[in-house]
Amino acid sequence: MREKETASGVATTRDGRERQIFEEKLISDPNTDNTTVRKTGQGFVSQFLKRGEENAIHASDLALLCGYEDTRQPRNEVEQERISGRVMLSGNKGYFLPEIGEDGLLNEKGYMETKAHYSRRRSYGIAVLRSAKYARLALLEYEDRNNIHDKI
Repeated sequence: MREKETASGVATTRDGRERQIFEEKLISDPNTDNTTVRKTGQGFVSQFLKRGEENAIHASDLALLCGYEDTRQPRNEVEQERISGRVMLSGNKGYFLPEIGEDGLLNEKGYMETKAHYSRRRSYGIAVLRSAKYARLALLEYEDRNNIHDKI
């Protein structure tokens, strides 16, 4: 397979800032004569993020910069990058990377940004588990009533 850079440009975000948009790669498979456009990959979404909450980018602007029609795909890719170990933060203003010092490690501001993000995500996770408790109880009640012995 061969890759060829094809398109790039500038998009104006909701706050009036101009940002570089995605670069498409045409991927040609000589065995099938198929050509596809790839806009994803490890680090694809994070390349548009800036450091510091003051530079956060809203999900709709991120979708625009990535070339997506809605915010679902960039949100999913942010989640995948996070699962892969990339520290990507979010807040009321959008997505951003934590501040770092000259040594490449979190500085005090980055620490505080990351701590606030972690607290919000942890609280959300606990709330999700609490609400799932009642769905689990309903499933167990149904299984008992119908003599189903699956373990949840």
